[in-house]
Amino acid sequence: MRQTVWLVALMAVVYAGACPETAEAIGGYRRCGGCSDTCYTSYAAPAPAGKPFPSPLVGTFYRSASPEAEPFVGVGSQVGPETVLCIIEAMKVMNEIKAETSGRIVEVLVENGAPVEYGQPLFLIA
Repeated sequence: MRQTVWLVALMAVVYAGACPETAEAIGGYRRCGGCSDTCYTSYAAPAPAGKPFPSPLVGTFYRSASPEAEPFVGVGSQVGPETVLCIIEAMKVMNEIKAETSGRIVEVLVENGAPVEYGQPLFLIA
C-alpha cells in the first residue's frame, strides 16, 4: 500500500501539468487524453450540485411514514418550506423533518433506517 501511494505521488510530481487535455477522472487525479495513457495531473473534485440539508437531531432516519409507504421525497422532487422530507426517530418519538427552504432534491445521502448524527447531511437541495 505504501509503495502504491508513493508511486501515485511520484506520478503527480513528474507529470503535473504536462498536458491541458483531460479524458477521464481517476480518484484525485485525471488521466490526460492528449499526450499519453500514463500522464496524470492532479485536479480539484467538483463541488456538490446542491446545498446540504443537515439533520436537526440524532436518531434513526426514515424516508417514509411506514415500510410499505412511498418515500416523502425522492431525487427530482420539488420541495417547499413546509414539505416533509423524512422522519427521524429519537427516543421512540417520530419527528417529521420539514425542508424549511424551497428547491429540488438533487441527492438522498442517507439510507432508510440508518442512524444519523446531529448536523449530518441528509439531502442535497438545489
